Amino acid sequence: MNLKKLDTIKTPENWKRELLEQQKITKESSNTDFMKIKRMKWAMASLVLIVVCTMGITVGADTSNPFGEFLQSVFGTKKVQEVHLETTSNIGETNAYKEYEEPGAEIQLSNNMEIVGRNETFILEYNKEDSEKVKSVYCIKNSQLTSEQVNRFQGKYDGKDFSFDYVIKNNEICGFNYNGAVSEVFPVMEERTVYVALYQTKEDTVIKETIAKINLDTNEIIKLSNDKMICNFVLSPNGKTLLCNFRTKGYWSVFDLKNKTEKKIKKSVINGYATTDEIVFVDDYHILTLGKAFTKNKTEYYSKYLVNLKSGKVEKEYFNTQIDINFNWTYMFNKNILTIENVMKGSKFQINIQERKVEPIIASEKYAIFGDASNKIIYLINLEKEEWMKLKIPNKEWENMEFYLMSKENKMLITLNKKAYIIDLSKLKKFNG
Repeated sequence: MNLKKLDTIKTPENWKRELLEQQKITKESSNTDFMKIKRMKWAMASLVLIVVCTMGITVGADTSNPFGEFLQSVFGTKKVQEVHLETTSNIGETNAYKEYEEPGAEIQLSNNMEIVGRNETFILEYNKEDSEKVKSVYCIKNSQLTSEQVNRFQGKYDGKDFSFDYVIKNNEICGFNYNGAVSEVFPVMEERTVYVALYQTKEDTVIKETIAKINLDTNEIIKLSNDKMICNFVLSPNGKTLLCNFRTKGYWSVFDLKNKTEKKIKKSVINGYATTDEIVFVDDYHILTLGKAFTKNKTEYYSKYLVNLKSGKVEKEYFNTQIDINFNWTYMFNKNILTIENVMKGSKFQINIQERKVEPIIASEKYAIFGDASNKIIYLINLEKEEWMKLKIPNKEWENMEFYLMSKENKMLITLNKKAYIIDLSKLKKFNG
């Protein structure tokens, strides 16, 4: 089993090496290349949401289901639901275009799927013939996989056409299949208003980019910023503020979407060459990011800053020498004891591990999975509740199974070929080794 380990957090030295030499940011002009950029962003987000563990169970004839029986024996009969694809009815969108599957249609589960969204809400299935184009979007509803209504928006920015497809669920929008002058659809909505980044190019170079809001009912497009927002973005949890990274100039700013004001953040507070996945919002006006270097026991580490975006100042600095699971959680493994710590709260809990070594495979906001490939052991951990389960996978069942963590739903989607199961993770059986 080839465990895909969680990437370690990059240090500012990595950020410096990523400094762009050109004076203007260039983005590929073709729509296909732009989708590659979006896929890269999604791939980084998916790193903390998806585990491609390649754990497999050979499924026998249709009349038997050893895979499902195995899952039920581990998680309990009531916690495991086999997926039956449900189709949605047309909800009255005037520009809806989706061709719906017939009842009982079968989803082609494969590695052309990923989970995206602010709350790990949407499961995207890409077209096998065109890996950059989203074919279908699914969500979990009542422990079943639902094929969602896909809609399309079309508009103009400075006379140039653009369009994007989208799905909405629980005041969250997922935009995809971008065409023309749109570079990003931000995930948080305000009623029927969405926020986007629109751009213009000249000779394959972006010459201007703006933040705008769109009313999906009236098709009205309103510019919120100037045309100099040629940068990368990170949206706050409730869509109040937008962090903007001007990498060629080496600084970040914070844009207030309601007041339409922008404020530059000092480079000493947020490193100007930090990537978007190296900053985590705590709330709409606080973030965690890497701070300054310090040395302990002849080893160099980097602190973490809690930054107040309203004041533009560092409120607190954390000196943690443990390894990151994600930006909010760290771990240490010593003498068969796995210690997990919350960075901001300082709270810790321990798990007695019988294996000589386990490593983080994946982590979402709430869950983490550690693994020992040599012994075929998986530890599934609820970080917030301090609960965990130990899964022992037989050797022959270790090649093609995939996990998709959906923390907000307290669910995990497990797939194997054309079989899929939704697991309830709201309460894990505690295991103390």
